[in-house]
Amino acid sequence: MALPTVVTSQRSKGSVRAATEWSTGKGEVVKAQFNIRFWLEVAFALVTLFLAVTTIAWARWLEIVFGVDPDHGNGSFERLVVGVAAALCLASLLLAHRQWRRGGSEVAAVSPSA
Repeated sequence: MALPTVVTSQRSKGSVRAATEWSTGKGEVVKAQFNIRFWLEVAFALVTLFLAVTTIAWARWLEIVFGVDPDHGNGSFERLVVGVAAALCLASLLLAHRQWRRGGSEVAAVSPSA
């Protein structure tokens, strides 16, 4: 199965929907449409994942960027940031997964065009 690719973007009933299609390997093309909420949840999950990983890899970036040291060097603030970012990432992924499952009723296999 090939990776999905975004092929079109449409407006339907006031919301933007992106159509995604991929091949099943059996001569069928599967099309699915996901609304903007799905893509925002995925984007938020990626941002919070990046924040968590960056904070794990380079804990002092918060102190350098914002110029404050709220935990006075003991690292508790950084652990809090990683925990909150990881929780937000997980919550956003679960919401995106729910949208994905809901979109399952809009997924249809179609024969390839000649």
